[in-house]
Amino acid sequence: QLVPVWMQSETYEHGGAQIPALSASASRSENGLSLTLCHTDANQSAELEIEIRGADCAEPKGRVLASPT
Repeated sequence: QLVPVWMQSETYEHGGAQIPALSASASRSENGLSLTLCHTDANQSAELEIEIRGADCAEPKGRVLASPT
């Protein structure tokens, strides 16, 4: 089940196209809540703040997937 996400991000430009530098999606299943974040600008770091409402996040877990630059 998809969960609504609100996100504000800087813009990343590459090859004349502009896209958000950060994007997010969230879903809920019998295993809990999954939040997926994507940072598209490999040349700039990004800070983000996450606020989760209406869900118990007592034991958050994370995994970082990255490609070589």
